[in-house]
Amino acid sequence: MTEPVAQTILVCGISGVGKTRLLDDIVKLLPSALVWRASEIIAGARNILDPERLRTLPPTEILRSQALLIQGFEAQRRAFPLSLVLLDAHSVIDADTGFIEIPVEVVEHFSPSAILNVTADPAHILEQRMADTTRVRPVRSLAQLMEYQRRSIAACQGYSAALSAPLFEVRSGDVEASIRAIHAVDSAASRTG
Repeated sequence: MTEPVAQTILVCGISGVGKTRLLDDIVKLLPSALVWRASEIIAGARNILDPERLRTLPPTEILRSQALLIQGFEAQRRAFPLSLVLLDAHSVIDADTGFIEIPVEVVEHFSPSAILNVTADPAHILEQRMADTTRVRPVRSLAQLMEYQRRSIAACQGYSAALSAPLFEVRSGDVEASIRAIHAVDSAASRTG
């Protein structure tokens, strides 16, 4: 089976859902795929060593950071124009000040071929967040995580509708469903390209 190329797939999901682990598992099966993390692109542009600090910025600065993300993404894309890029990002940022939705006008700059939205049971996400001592996140209740995930899904649905990019909902850890979605996007692009 050939690996997909020249696609950008936006991979969203709330903080703690397991995107990093899922993406690590995907690239084991699709080694030519590139994983770019929005937080790392922004942190690099802001000269911040720890991308986790980004969520502590004031809301206006978090939204301004999206311009840096666009510039950084576009520069990296020019360097890798034919590669499959899995862009690890958030549709809603869990900032210290609350939930901040990323506008569709930002996402439009990535020209996503598809959106892969990773979900999990909010109780499991709460457990994961509490067990993860490597990252500092705002403390959220189960009800807040349910609302966070609901808003994240709704934002991805909005991006999909506005940008005519197919939306694939996958459960955290479901590598096979993720690979099927990526191949479906590649097959569709091959037929229209």
